[in-house]
Amino acid sequence: MSALNVELFADGVPEGAAPEDQLWGYAGHRRPDVSDDTRPDFPGAWAGHVDPWSRAVEASASWQALLALGGTRFIAWAGDV
Repeated sequence: MSALNVELFADGVPEGAAPEDQLWGYAGHRRPDVSDDTRPDFPGAWAGHVDPWSRAVEASASWQALLALGGTRFIAWAGDV
């Protein structure tokens, strides 16, 4: 399993005040056993394949807060977990 983690920062936000979201998705080739709609092992956090996942990220409270505040920096990493 691989992960992409992105932390977005904006100045002037008190510690713990920014919304946090965690969205799971699937980036491999489409498979019949991986649904864009649900995954019972990720209840409430499953966002589907790449396209629905990216739409879910852009609709998230964290992304909306970043757009409103303007980001100042980010940390991103990807790798096997």
